Amino acid sequence: MRPPAEVGLGAGWASLGLGFARVGLRSGWASLGSGFARVGWGVEHYSGFVVRIDAQVRRVVDRVRDSAQVG
Repeated sequence: MRPPAEVGLGAGWASLGLGFARVGLRSGWASLGSGFARVGWGVEHYSGFVVRIDAQVRRVVDRVRDSAQVG
């Protein structure tokens, strides 16, 4: 015989699963998918931004190094 807490937890997970199914039916999985696509695009955009900053920082470091060698 299972302890009541374990049974309660199992029932909780079952109702959580039903909740997700209801959310899926109500809002539509297509809109969930487009949300993920938007998040993915945002991450790509952000990583591009970081790459640009990195390139600018390297340029500044190179310039400082060159001026230090000349001096």
